[in-house]
Amino acid sequence: MQYAYQTPGPQGTLRVARPELSWPIRPQKGAEITSMELLLNGEPLEARYESGAVRATPSAPLAPGTYSARCRVTLSPKQKDPEVSWNFTVSAGAIVTLPPPSAWAGEALTAVNRLRARLGLAALQLDSRLCAAAQAHAAYLDKNNLIGHTQSPNKPGFVGETPLARAQAFGYQATLAEDVSLADGGADKAVRGLFDAPYHRLPFLRPGPLQFGAGHSGRASGLLFGGDGVPGTVMSPYDGETGVPTTWRNDEIPSPTRFLSNPPKVVGYPILLAHFSGSSPKLTLQSARLTTADGTEVKCQINTPGQDRELTYACLLVPLAPLKPATTYTVEVIAREVTRRWRFTTGGASEADYSPLDLRPGDLKLVGAVEKMEKSKELLTLRVVRAQSYGASEQDLPRPVSVTLKLSAQTHFVSQSGRGGTVNIAPGLPLAVIAPNGPLDRPIPARSVILLR
Repeated sequence: MQYAYQTPGPQGTLRVARPELSWPIRPQKGAEITSMELLLNGEPLEARYESGAVRATPSAPLAPGTYSARCRVTLSPKQKDPEVSWNFTVSAGAIVTLPPPSAWAGEALTAVNRLRARLGLAALQLDSRLCAAAQAHAAYLDKNNLIGHTQSPNKPGFVGETPLARAQAFGYQATLAEDVSLADGGADKAVRGLFDAPYHRLPFLRPGPLQFGAGHSGRASGLLFGGDGVPGTVMSPYDGETGVPTTWRNDEIPSPTRFLSNPPKVVGYPILLAHFSGSSPKLTLQSARLTTADGTEVKCQINTPGQDRELTYACLLVPLAPLKPATTYTVEVIAREVTRRWRFTTGGASEADYSPLDLRPGDLKLVGAVEKMEKSKELLTLRVVRAQSYGASEQDLPRPVSVTLKLSAQTHFVSQSGRGGTVNIAPGLPLAVIAPNGPLDRPIPARSVILLR
């Protein structure tokens, strides 16, 4: 066989009345396409070969209904003609012209291209089909109070079960990747939050002139990256980058530290190497490490395609503690396909990623019940039965210990359940307290007081 091909389209139910039909097929081993035909319900369309696919667009909008398409090409040297058939349905409410991308989509494009420019990557181009698909999915997530990449046919706002099905519904056929999030704030904040999360960062890193779409509804937003791109190796943070965040709050689903028994919620900023190559799509990692200027190795969770199904062409290093501010680090990745060694420098320390429920390095979480509360002195005595340090599991103490904690205006009072309200701190009340680790025979400052019921 002297050609390679992919699934033709569109397929499924379409929301557009004048879709482009295409069959991706590429001659190999010196073969050439000498002729082609693309039939719709047995009638020929004006076919062309463009960007690795046979393509044709109906001359007029299609009426609602089910259609049968068939494409055949002739190759030289002569062999059996490749041929494929498929069906699709034009919905009753299909539109002729897609709406222009929203202002939010334009802001998201600017934010994404700003990040790509720093990586030395080509700017993405806004695509109205991808914008329509992204907007439809954001509306679905907002309407159903959900987060994720799939849709259910029995829920309001359903367009298609998968990102590809939704893109095809609006006439887009090529390879694509989708990012979604729930967040307050504008497009720039949503884009930055997705970029910082390592699995969601991968679509940003693909080299080449790709298409882009974005949508937003309520707190839900979605980004679509379309196209195959070109080969290349991209590192993030990039070589020589400065001002790299020292921390990252690990709220990504799935969690890149899910392989650890008790990973910290706030870790060092994740590091990625992505090697895009059609000849060897799966990266085979041999070693990876992160070191400081004096050669000290930083403890990291290292994820590879061999053990992490979210990765195919990339490896990921997650420092298991916040990085030091204003510090230069060296990354070395050795794989069978590529070797890279590069440096980056962190910016200032930041508390933004921490919540009152999070342990910091050097913190201790004390769990027990109130023994005494001296409001006039702002002293709380806790009878502690369990304790936890940063990056470790809660452990029962051999025997209860009474610990006095100093409260202040900087102390956070929160509920583990997230519920609000007023609680009287009285003897017997179950609490957890986060405080700097230190001698327990004297009052220690309480960073957070957590109601456990």
